[in-house]
Amino acid sequence: MIEAIIFDFDGTLVDSRENLLGFYEELFGLFGVRQPEWREPSIEKAVQGRSIPDVLECYVADERVRDLMWQHVCNLDYVEVTVGLDLEPFARECVADLSPDYPLAVATNRTHDMDEVIRHFELDGHLKTVLTAGQVERPKPSPDLLLEAAALLRVQPARVLYVGDTPLDHEAAVRAGMPFLLYDRLQTTALHSSGYAPRLTDFRHLRPMLRRYKDRWPGTPARRPL
Repeated sequence: MIEAIIFDFDGTLVDSRENLLGFYEELFGLFGVRQPEWREPSIEKAVQGRSIPDVLECYVADERVRDLMWQHVCNLDYVEVTVGLDLEPFARECVADLSPDYPLAVATNRTHDMDEVIRHFELDGHLKTVLTAGQVERPKPSPDLLLEAAALLRVQPARVLYVGDTPLDHEAAVRAGMPFLLYDRLQTTALHSSGYAPRLTDFRHLRPMLRRYKDRWPGTPARRPL
């Protein structure tokens, strides 16, 4: 039985694809670093959902430049971070509808403080906790974020549903021993061919799914070693 729900942020609660790619294009341009082909599908998939330090380590060879880029990112304010971001359709309504019945959290590989961002989207009154990669030892796909969020919600991981949009999210859920729900509004072919079940394409369907799978969530994983 599902007793609590954790949401990923980028690509799940918010449509952040263009914001994310534009962010990296601007950041790399500012520091004169050679740009990968951000919109090449394999690269886009590689950076989606990854923490910024992970992406910088992957694509910036010079450690000194990486440090300068990271310092710049840390000094960005929430207005700069949210430019171009929009909530996914019916995400706010879904969160508001579920919050009286389920403790809710956000667990994201973003590394900056999320308080102003969450307030900007008027989600703060509905979430019990918001965790970022900067608050745990290892970002997703490590299970650290999800396990810490479950502990703060005071619910056993096996009874917490994690809603995310990437294979990285799925791996983190499996490693945490959590049921997983793939959010895929655009019905991405690569994700739909990967055998994820069930899938969510419209947030208005989440509560009916919770009723349908009241006794057992399909495909609930056995927890993998950390």
